[in-house]
Amino acid sequence: MDRDDLSPVPDASTAGYRPDVTPADGAMESLERILGEHWGRAMWIEACRRAGTTPADAMSPLVLRRIAGELAEVPGPAGVVGRTLLGQVGLYESLRHPSAA
Repeated sequence: MDRDDLSPVPDASTAGYRPDVTPADGAMESLERILGEHWGRAMWIEACRRAGTTPADAMSPLVLRRIAGELAEVPGPAGVVGRTLLGQVGLYESLRHPSAA
């Protein structure tokens, strides 16, 4: 099914949901919003490096889980972004493979 075939109805539960933004981009945007553009981007790049990847390769759930795990270890707001990303990846995987949950 094509993503354009689903037209979400906005309500309170979907406020702020942007299906056009990848989880990686959303996490980096959150870091930039919280830490400022320079430091947020630097934090994302460093988390990718520690996870053994690059921002350009942050697409698969496996890679995103590694990056999120690195961010989750950082104290403060960046850790919250990492834990949120871990939750998003876990939700995606449970929806994609419901029998594994």
